[in-house]
Amino acid sequence: MSSITKASAMEPSPVTLTGPENWRTWLAIVRKFANDKQIWDHINPLVPEEELVKLTAPKPPNPVDFLSKTARDTYNEALRAANDPDTPSAQRPLTPLTPTFASIS
Repeated sequence: MSSITKASAMEPSPVTLTGPENWRTWLAIVRKFANDKQIWDHINPLVPEEELVKLTAPKPPNPVDFLSKTARDTYNEALRAANDPDTPSAQRPLTPLTPTFASIS
């Protein structure tokens, strides 16, 4: 197995970029790692910056998506009741219905 295929986030690179003499070897290791992590199109130094594929932040997960169907239906029903102006205040929850991962069990 070559040193290029052994490179990982947990191991130091077998090549330290010190100048033009080891640029090709160092870049090959970086390219292999970046391709394995599917990020090369975002960091390729040979592509002008304005042509690189831009990264976007992922949408944060919605804790409700991790609930069972029954729990999700119960939550959605309570949310509708809490937001319904016709629901008597005595039947509305005392705390806002904001899902959090801490509330999932």
